[in-house]
Amino acid sequence: MSSLRILRFASLEQLEALAPQWTALYERCPATTPFQAPAWLLGWWRAFAPGELRVFAAYERRRLVALAPFYLDARRLLPLGVGLSDFIDVLVDPA
Repeated sequence: MSSLRILRFASLEQLEALAPQWTALYERCPATTPFQAPAWLLGWWRAFAPGELRVFAAYERRRLVALAPFYLDARRLLPLGVGLSDFIDVLVDPA
């Protein structure tokens, strides 16, 4: 059994640097929608940035295997894209 390493990202710059790995994870997940793509969610964040980023990434060895894109708005944890996106969910590598 391998262990997971969980990292938290709290800035747009960190998310932009994560975009290539995020895109690879997005492409490995068979039931994704455009509203889970990094291009959509990074654009949404650039346009609205309604709180403090709280994006959690799970790595198995050096491979991104899960991503939970949220932000903190006052005392609520909300998913990136809320309000404009039709489908919001975390990404989890099916393997």
